[in-house]
Amino acid sequence: MSPRVPRLDALMMPITNSKIFWWISTAGAVLLLATHWYVFYGHSIDASLHYGLANALYTHFGRSGVSREHLGFMYDYPPGSHWLAVIASLVTGYPLLSMNIISTLSIYLTYICIALLLMDRRSHADYFRALAMLLAIAYLASQRAAFGYHVIGNYFYPQLVGESLVFALLCLLSTPYVWTLPRLDRCFVLAAFTWLLGYIQPIAAMQFGGSAILVVTLRAIFPPEPRPRGWERLFECALVAAIVVASVLLNPSFRTMVTLALNDGALEFGRSLSASHYGWLFLFGITAAALAVAGALNDRLDRQRAFTLAAGCLSAAALLGMQTILYRYAGMGSPYAISKHVFFLAAVTATGLIYSTAGLIPSLRKPSQWIEAMSATSVPVFALLATLIVLRSAAGLRQDLRQVIEYQSFASHYVKYSQPIDGAGNIVSLNRALPSLTNNLISFGDLDLPFALAMQATIPAEVARTPVKYALVLGSADTAGVLRNCGIPKALSSTYSVVDRACFVEAVDTLPVDSAVRTVEGQVGTMYLKDGWGNPESWGTWSVSARASIEFEIRRPSVGKKFALVIKYAPFIAGARTEQAFRVVADGIRGRRELATDRNVREYVVPLEGEGRHTIEIEIENPVSPRELGLSTSDTRKLGIGVVELRLVPRS
Repeated sequence: MSPRVPRLDALMMPITNSKIFWWISTAGAVLLLATHWYVFYGHSIDASLHYGLANALYTHFGRSGVSREHLGFMYDYPPGSHWLAVIASLVTGYPLLSMNIISTLSIYLTYICIALLLMDRRSHADYFRALAMLLAIAYLASQRAAFGYHVIGNYFYPQLVGESLVFALLCLLSTPYVWTLPRLDRCFVLAAFTWLLGYIQPIAAMQFGGSAILVVTLRAIFPPEPRPRGWERLFECALVAAIVVASVLLNPSFRTMVTLALNDGALEFGRSLSASHYGWLFLFGITAAALAVAGALNDRLDRQRAFTLAAGCLSAAALLGMQTILYRYAGMGSPYAISKHVFFLAAVTATGLIYSTAGLIPSLRKPSQWIEAMSATSVPVFALLATLIVLRSAAGLRQDLRQVIEYQSFASHYVKYSQPIDGAGNIVSLNRALPSLTNNLISFGDLDLPFALAMQATIPAEVARTPVKYALVLGSADTAGVLRNCGIPKALSSTYSVVDRACFVEAVDTLPVDSAVRTVEGQVGTMYLKDGWGNPESWGTWSVSARASIEFEIRRPSVGKKFALVIKYAPFIAGARTEQAFRVVADGIRGRRELATDRNVREYVVPLEGEGRHTIEIEIENPVSPRELGLSTSDTRKLGIGVVELRLVPRS
């Protein structure tokens, strides 16, 4: 006879039956949103890709009005988490803001789930576990591997949402609800969750699917009372494995993710958690699972919770191991794809190790009524502290979304209400005052620029070589005159303007005559510094290779008029370096060798012939780094000369 369908309160973990828990959890979420509503931490190109898909779904409420040319490979990307952003945007009005809010809440939800898995309300071990887990989170955050770092620096938004739901489902597996369902119903519930996770992020679907299969297997090997017959246990294991694996492999999103796993990218953790340490992380996952099973069999841990954590650790470790093997021996995937498994594996392994270890220490197993009474408060407070630790560790990457949203509003308004764009006239964002990511966000996400062009439109230098007709520009002192000459009528505002792209690029590439142009941080002079230069600083810009180039145009001078470029520079002379030599090649013509023997700022005059575009190459003799001179332990830049100012002057 099949067991009856359980009451819904069996779905709840004991702590969550308290109203205090829900009130404090809600207050924590409100506090996080109030302090991080416009705080954005993503800096990678993934942010613009996921925003582009979410905005397309929001604009057209589906893919019917979106072309594959515009979205590129994102057209086939699993859209589940992006639809969540679309629904939230019905309130916020901005998909990027909605994605940011959902990301923050996903991190908070995950740490609530981790706290629920750690705390059993029975002993002093709860507070040991909470403190130990907070220390583990702080360490992982220092290595850029804490749960939540999916969207800090990088922007793995769907993976964050999917893996936060995996933790929520692990909490569900640790309750009586699933295990008191009829056997077939239980199998299909697990398969349904796996299938739905596939539409958010197939990695999360595989993590939960593996956990579901393993927890059913553990219950079959070590069955609870009353024990079902052996063939029934074997049948359930086979049925769950078959249905769950089918739910992953037959999901249309799985094929897309297999293709994307071949992509490579930049994902680096701290020194203590580099790729060479993944083997140790794998072993920690196996160890955590073994401790959890041992504690459950000795009745020192809650059996179902221990089995659930063991299954989660084994599943995450197995996925990391399989991805590594497929890459090394079959050439499938990439180091980038392997690294994406670290966030979940590190979090679930730390949870499993801390839960199991604390339960095996006799002195921590003493019951306490006071701890039981405080558990409803402790869980949300723990989650809030953990979330703030993660976000605080990334304070240097904070961006304010308000400026971006204002920029996006103008872009969308222009596209919708201003003069139409003809067949040859795409718009790109061309804005030196905003980060390159923001330019790409707006070009791809708001202006419907085709994917192939949007990937080039990250910085003005690239836009200058991109075949587009119009550009969206932020007004500044550097561009005020250009906007008046190149602006499109009826598309000008006090802050932003739409300009003719060809006119704008020609204007900003043109070096003014008899006007000093500084090459310091935030000044227009840095636009003329092309290859071989470092990041602009408050005084100027260093050359960082053996060859550095300067490019500019001279706008239609009078017939017969000649010019010279005056470069004001400072040589890199420090420590054992007592002199610095270099040679200038102007439009292919080699100039004299210049030798500087002191640090004083000086000028070098480069005669120019003809009008139009000029390329100046500076050949540095034996550039050297501060580290090689013993002046720094980390500065490996090959320095030669630092350009302070450029000036175009007439010559006889």
